[in-house]
Amino acid sequence: MKYKNEETYFGVEVTEYYYNETNARMDNIPCYSSSLLDGGDFLHKSDRKELKVSDITLISNDGTENVVKAIASKVPSTDEHLGRWKVIWEHARYVYFYGYNIPVVPLEIQLESNIRRNRQDRREAIITALKTIGYNKKLLNKALSKTNIEYVKAIL
Repeated sequence: MKYKNEETYFGVEVTEYYYNETNARMDNIPCYSSSLLDGGDFLHKSDRKELKVSDITLISNDGTENVVKAIASKVPSTDEHLGRWKVIWEHARYVYFYGYNIPVVPLEIQLESNIRRNRQDRREAIITALKTIGYNKKLLNKALSKTNIEYVKAIL
């Protein structure tokens, strides 16, 4: 990679993967989603195509309705998803379920995405399972980011 109109090349380390640039902006720019929900403008023209801000109605168990703003985004099709995640599916494990062998993403890989998404319930369940049934150390080291690897190693 090189800067525009420059001769010198430099390396880039990819540490995070997103479906698209809009997804990366939503995850990494503080208050971007709350700004959109408050009527703020999109930061990039592609965000207008990828995101939709609209009112939705939440219905509680007692039937009370509350109208709130929400942000919807396109989810990649199965073909797009599988193409992008080919490397992950090479590590798929199969679980026998009601007469079918179902491919599942290994817990070692799921752990990183659930830590990043702040899904504490899933993170705890995955760590408990890895402690109980064991894990592929090489795959775990490959799947975890530098920021999360030390945290997980201390727990396991």
